Amino acid sequence: MTGKRPQPRNREFLDALYEEHETALVRFAMALVDGDRCAAEDIVQETMLRAWHSADTVRSATSPRAWLLAVARRIAVDRWRSRQARRRETPDTPLQFIGVPDHADATVSAILVREAVAGLSPKYRAAIAEVFLHGRTAPEAASRPGVPVGTVKSRLHAAMRILRTVMDEPAA
Repeated sequence: MTGKRPQPRNREFLDALYEEHETALVRFAMALVDGDRCAAEDIVQETMLRAWHSADTVRSATSPRAWLLAVARRIAVDRWRSRQARRRETPDTPLQFIGVPDHADATVSAILVREAVAGLSPKYRAAIAEVFLHGRTAPEAASRPGVPVGTVKSRLHAAMRILRTVMDEPAA
């Protein structure tokens, strides 16, 4: 196909063919591609290219317009099938708004809290575990080791103050 030059008589025939049928062909092609002018012009161009390659066939056709319209229709159908066969591309822009859960902060916080609690004295750790880990109230937590409720409350207060200080320290 490439490098082939039109014969002078084919060139004149093609010019006349285009002049006579271009308007009808563009209108027909636009109907095939839902009014997309650029796609319609591409179809017309491809149709005329095929008419040039098959000039003798078109010249001998009973109706050159019918031949052109049939070719244009096949080109449009081929374009449609080609688009249907390929996976549809999705733009990247909506993907930037899709949230992906990031558990890194929670994991780091859990590690830091574990380390900070491990650094507490056993009596403070026991008070924290009873109330925050096991979900007991201060009176329930006091009944377990048999200490007064006030003692549990003061241990919780002291333990929380130590944990806040440890957690607020900048990382080294």
